[in-house]
Amino acid sequence: MKPSVATIKVFIVDDEPLACENIVQLLRDEAEFTVAGRCHAAPEALDFIRRERPDVMFLDIHMPGISGLQMLAQLELAMRPHVIFVTAYDEHALKAFELNAVDYLLKPFSRERFQQALTRIRATLRRANPQALWERVDAVMEALTVLRGPTAGTAPAVAEPPGRAGHLLLRHEGEIFVVPMAQIRWIKSEGDYLKIHAGAKSWLTRMTLLKILGKLDPAVFVRIHKSTIVNITCVSSMRHGSNSGDYLLQLADGTSLKATRMYAQNLKTLM
Repeated sequence: MKPSVATIKVFIVDDEPLACENIVQLLRDEAEFTVAGRCHAAPEALDFIRRERPDVMFLDIHMPGISGLQMLAQLELAMRPHVIFVTAYDEHALKAFELNAVDYLLKPFSRERFQQALTRIRATLRRANPQALWERVDAVMEALTVLRGPTAGTAPAVAEPPGRAGHLLLRHEGEIFVVPMAQIRWIKSEGDYLKIHAGAKSWLTRMTLLKILGKLDPAVFVRIHKSTIVNITCVSSMRHGSNSGDYLLQLADGTSLKATRMYAQNLKTLM
């Protein structure tokens, strides 16, 4: 049953008492949200959820002992509330597969960003299909486990570069997104930022070209210019440019890119 407008029960799980109190204060003026409880450790949180059945949970990912994700995995599907993940580590924050029903707040977050999360939760509660929602959330949790490796409950470490796991973590306009690596067509350096063209979208993220190359599959992604990387599976044709040694690449979507002499040889070898 969907909660009525005035009875959205909220549960907060974070090992930092001040973090819990911050969320309580932010919810104080939200009439339809009621803080049903708060907890600082996973075992007690599981007992509370099974007993009180909250509608929404703010859940810290990085906690000592059992992490927030490990705790969630122990909870029966029918018992799971809608979750807004909270984390201080952007490499652990996933907003994967355009998952609007579950949000991720990166500490410290602003009141405006918090309001965005509440807006998404309100929309989710109006139209939610719980079974479909948690199947999608399980996929996100599985992806996070792969990205973080066996130390999921303890350290902010990644077992292997995220791109090698099939997805790339990107910070874009204050949020964290997971972009499937296969969707990336080309990448352009713009000062201290990269513009990543993937699927039907373009993402602007603060990162260097060298850093992102370390996250991508070198058999697929090739540097063709001092400021450009291309996914060679997206290249439909390549021809000589006006300067000797340079090439012009045509992508399947109609984009034209230049491969300079310095990088063209590597591109020809791969193709």
